[in-house]
Amino acid sequence: MGMVIITTAIMNIIQTKPNDLIPRWWIAAVIFLISALGVVPFAARITTLGDETLRDKILKGEELSEEQLADFVKGRESIVTSFPTSVFYNDLAKVALDRSRTQPEKMATYLEKAAHWQRQALMISPSDPYAWLNLASIYNSVQGGQEIAAKAWLQSYITAPYEPRLLLTRLKMARQLEAEIGEAAPALIMQLIRQQWEYNPWHLTRAARDDGFLKLAKEALKEDKAALKRFDKILKEQL
Repeated sequence: MGMVIITTAIMNIIQTKPNDLIPRWWIAAVIFLISALGVVPFAARITTLGDETLRDKILKGEELSEEQLADFVKGRESIVTSFPTSVFYNDLAKVALDRSRTQPEKMATYLEKAAHWQRQALMISPSDPYAWLNLASIYNSVQGGQEIAAKAWLQSYITAPYEPRLLLTRLKMARQLEAEIGEAAPALIMQLIRQQWEYNPWHLTRAARDDGFLKLAKEALKEDKAALKRFDKILKEQL
């Protein structure tokens, strides 16, 4: 649709502007380039249509056979050589990270692959907070990788500090990486707790109970007596 609109606009220019001002051959060349460049993402989309069902299952955390995963990875790896996009690289990083957890004997190999693909995605989309948090998760799983993980975590926070869908994941990882994040960590953790409370108090209460930071959550909410009272109420309801 975008290409159609742009092409139509250019054709209108051809009809209204004098040839000596904007030569027709120049306009024709621009239209050709726009059309050619537009083929790349379109072709990539068509090429991956057969993988979309598998991709949906992977993103939902459904269990796939090793053969299915191998076929998916093979397809994505062949595509990124011609159509490198952050989405395809993110897919490869996701599968590699999942494999590192289900195949502990190959954990180091898959974590290395996951980090490689995630960095490739970030080279294309350096302001993607999800990709930075994924990179933090990868390095947090690598022995001795916590310092790098903390830097990636902070980068994710900087790029989108109020992204609600990342709050709980950030909170959990911040508590794990508190020492590596540094002196700003306690204040950031408290802020994340309050943000999650505003976004979804039920999810925060459940996470505080299951992950063992009830005392910390109450400390973060202590200035708001109504919130603290509601926190205790939700906690009782969830027991």
